[in-house]
Amino acid sequence: MINIIGIDAGGSKTRVVHASVADTSKIGFGLIRETYFNSYNYRQDGIIGLNQLIKEILCTFQIKDIENTLLLGGFAGAGTDKSHRDIQRGFEKHGFRKNLSNITSDASLLLMAIGNIGIVLIAGTGSVCIGRRKASEDGKEIYVRAGGYGFRTYSEPGGYQLGMRAIDAALKIEDGRGQIPTVLYHRIRDHFNVTNLGQIIPLIYPPSGIKSNVNSQIAGLSKVVLKAAHEGDRLAIHFVKDIVDNFADHIHAVHSKLGLKNALIGLHGGLFADPYGEELLIRPLTQHALLNKHDLKLITLGIKKGDTDPLIEAMKHEILKKQQ
Repeated sequence: MINIIGIDAGGSKTRVVHASVADTSKIGFGLIRETYFNSYNYRQDGIIGLNQLIKEILCTFQIKDIENTLLLGGFAGAGTDKSHRDIQRGFEKHGFRKNLSNITSDASLLLMAIGNIGIVLIAGTGSVCIGRRKASEDGKEIYVRAGGYGFRTYSEPGGYQLGMRAIDAALKIEDGRGQIPTVLYHRIRDHFNVTNLGQIIPLIYPPSGIKSNVNSQIAGLSKVVLKAAHEGDRLAIHFVKDIVDNFADHIHAVHSKLGLKNALIGLHGGLFADPYGEELLIRPLTQHALLNKHDLKLITLGIKKGDTDPLIEAMKHEILKKQQ
């Protein structure tokens, strides 16, 4: 019996799956347990946050036999070799030594799920697009990326950007510097439960010492923007179109660097999973002029019913690799 833990740590939540494999030749999981923990981002939460997460995982799943438990994980904000080493050392201190299967970024975890060849685009609080291919001559893998510089970067498309653009537009309307109030303007006031948008300042800039997840609050506005766009709000439609153009630009950049004639592209993340994500993001992206020049196939990963579960798929790939 082999046990395996898979971790998908993101900016809004962390999903952890613990599974047992009785017959590795069939790669069929026996008992599967799944739990969601708080968000974890290496850049923001560092080693202190990692230690807390590891303790919670060990306690929740009551893991006793660490030596016979494989572990793989994809972590938001962990796009460098240094971050991988830091996270690996964190797990080693808790007993995971010879059995650390793979520590990587959240985007690389998705690449594992599509066989490590192709492109993936994650769109949540922020976004990142990465791609991988095998070089034709020496067989070494080529890895490229676009974006992933953090959701606070002005050009980083994601839920945070949508939320900030909506707040900025609404504040201009409040001041009389913009157009007449729109559906989006009223929805933002309702979202923050204020009668005057000037009242959101303490919410965006909470006093020192008061714990507040401002980033999640702002990124959560993306749902408001998407719904308003679905209802025909001109401002919201403009913001959503811009973000689709940005996503297409990211995919195009990665595809061009890879030099692939055709490519499989996996889409994942909270924005694509939104109730209006298919209508406003996925469908326009598949029809985008910048991407239609190439032979690209866009699929969703872990978003729609019947999708491949990227974390489970990555866990299966790791077990197969261990048996080879």
